[in-house]
Amino acid sequence: MYNYSPMNVKVENKGKTERLLVISASAERLADVKQRTLKRLGKDLTVKGFRKGKAPKKALEKHIGDNTLQAEVLEDGVNFLYLLAVNQEELRRLRVAFRSA
Repeated sequence: MYNYSPMNVKVENKGKTERLLVISASAERLADVKQRTLKRLGKDLTVKGFRKGKAPKKALEKHIGDNTLQAEVLEDGVNFLYLLAVNQEELRRLRVAFRSA
């Protein structure tokens, strides 16, 4: 269902217990994140002309709006890709601190 194509993860040591992850994901993987986000949001939304949770993706995108959808996809993408990167690099999490580039 979802594309698990490889992603590039660069790990920089910042101290004894601190690592900086730089994650690059393909457009296909980000499209998968968008689909996951739309599915998650669509479960609880009622769009005029459709039963709750049954609106098509195009109608959901229009109902949600570009800015809100972009923010939701970004949040979901960061969380999802972070967890995949931690697993891929076999890192153990002590705490999470996000920094934007």
